[in-house]
Amino acid sequence: MLKSRKKLILIGLVLLNMRLISCDSEGDSSKVSKTQKLVTEEKKSAEDFSKKLMSKKTYKGSCHCGRVRYEADIDLSVGSGKCNCSICTKTRKWGVIVKPDAFRLLAGSDDINDYQFNSKTAHHLFCKHCGVHSFGRGYLDELGGEYYSINLACLDDVDIKELVNTPVRYMDGRNNNWFAKPTETRHM
Repeated sequence: MLKSRKKLILIGLVLLNMRLISCDSEGDSSKVSKTQKLVTEEKKSAEDFSKKLMSKKTYKGSCHCGRVRYEADIDLSVGSGKCNCSICTKTRKWGVIVKPDAFRLLAGSDDINDYQFNSKTAHHLFCKHCGVHSFGRGYLDELGGEYYSINLACLDDVDIKELVNTPVRYMDGRNNNWFAKPTETRHM
């Protein structure tokens, strides 16, 4: 996926450069100047986009007592989610979704309890000693199949500045309208 995005960026730059050459051959200096500016802006935009694609970082996380420990490769620039469904409201969940290959349980597999309800598509995992929900897992076609949901509040080595700059998407799970923002989000 990363290679295909880079290809698209390169194709866009090639097309812009072709427009620049075309304008240059016509001898219209105002068009050349405007196109050069556009190419410069597009190159900067492509570089910014590439940086965002490359901003995946490995974070370590744990429950409160430390018996459950994991690491996950997360790109916080992609964004996070807060939901007002019953379980997320009661656990004050602020999460990010990662694919299974980006998650590694380091310790505590025997210290985890699983809570499921309703459709039983999500496993709301928690430490059986301290009760903290540091991550969960499940399967949803809308999320591309199998996933892990990482509780950002349980990341041990994340910088506060990174969290402050992480985009948040709000979901109205309480009304089963998952792709809409709830009317009130200040309490989430």
